[in-house]
Amino acid sequence: MATLVTLQQAKDHLEVPTMPVGDPDEADLQLKLDQAEALILDYLAAKADPAWTAATVPKPVTAAILLMLGGLYRHRGDLMDADPALWAAIDRVLTGIRFAALA
Repeated sequence: MATLVTLQQAKDHLEVPTMPVGDPDEADLQLKLDQAEALILDYLAAKADPAWTAATVPKPVTAAILLMLGGLYRHRGDLMDADPALWAAIDRVLTGIRFAALA
């Protein structure tokens, strides 16, 4: 899987202070970023293009990944189902991609 959102973009989005290389918090953030990307790509299913890169991914997909990352980062294992507003926001952001007419 290509990286669609860079670790630096994730840090900027979450307003995380600078971390030294090798900081365990950086590894945890990368794990959550990987999980967020996987969740959004699974949600998009067949609409996700495996050729997407950080430079070519549609902006709504980037936004959805960052929204999911924020949820994973804040809740740290708490029940994500308790926040249906997160999935509602993701669904709204991705509606144009999920329901785009097939060419």
